[in-house]
Amino acid sequence: MRIGVMILFVALFAVGVRAETDDLATQDAATKTENMLTDPAQRAKLIQKDPNAAKTDSQVQALAGNPENAQKIYQLAGKVLDDLIRETKGDPKKMMEIVEKAKTDPGSFAGKFSPEELRELQDLATKLQPPKTTP
Repeated sequence: MRIGVMILFVALFAVGVRAETDDLATQDAATKTENMLTDPAQRAKLIQKDPNAAKTDSQVQALAGNPENAQKIYQLAGKVLDDLIRETKGDPKKMMEIVEKAKTDPGSFAGKFSPEELRELQDLATKLQPPKTTP
C-alpha cells in the first residue's frame, strides 16, 4: 500500500498548497490547486520556489521511477483533492482533519476513493512493484 501512502502524502501537499490560496471557498482556488497538480509546467514553477514542494516532488519521482508514473500519481492526487474539496465543501480545516486521520489509517482514506480512482491506484501499485526475482 506504499502507493496509497504516497497519494495521501501528495494530497496532504495539495491541501497545504490550497491553504495558501487567497480565497479558500472559491472554485477558482480549487481549480488552481488541481491544475498545479496535473500540469507539469505549473508544478515546476511551484517546485522551483517552494522547498516543501521540491521535497515532495523528489519523493514522488523516486517512487514513480519515471516521469509518466509521476504524472499519474499527481493526476490521481488531483482527483483525490477534488473529492476532498467536495466532501468538506472547501473547508481547509475539515480537509486537514481528514488527511491527519488518514495518516494513521490510509486504508479507510482509500475506502473513500471512487471505483475509477481505486482502479488507477491499483494500476499504479502494480506498475510500481519491484520486479520479482526467481530463486
